[in-house]
Amino acid sequence: MSTANRKSMKADVRPVLGPAMDRLDSWKEIAVYLGREVRTAQRWERREGLPVHRHSHAKGSSVWAFNDEIDAWLHSRDQAASETAPQEECSESAAESLNSRRGHLTAGSVP
Repeated sequence: MSTANRKSMKADVRPVLGPAMDRLDSWKEIAVYLGREVRTAQRWERREGLPVHRHSHAKGSSVWAFNDEIDAWLHSRDQAASETAPQEECSESAAESLNSRRGHLTAGSVP
């Protein structure tokens, strides 16, 4: 299939998806949408679950992602980052140990 045929076929597919299913068709498009480098987007997919879809071919695969899925993923990360971490209580003996050490330190001294 010639390059011109592939481009026209791709142009025919996009309108079928519609505005609700905006699609990013390469790592470069995904990275630009995220405002990051391609390698960062690939790392986020591997390590942090960035929602990327693949279509396997005889040699390699194509990647794509939907804008709304990426937006939801980003929103879930923002919520997780904004939640406060639970404060751990330390034991009474650990608190006494810390307080006694602080009493031994003076300005200009090295522990």
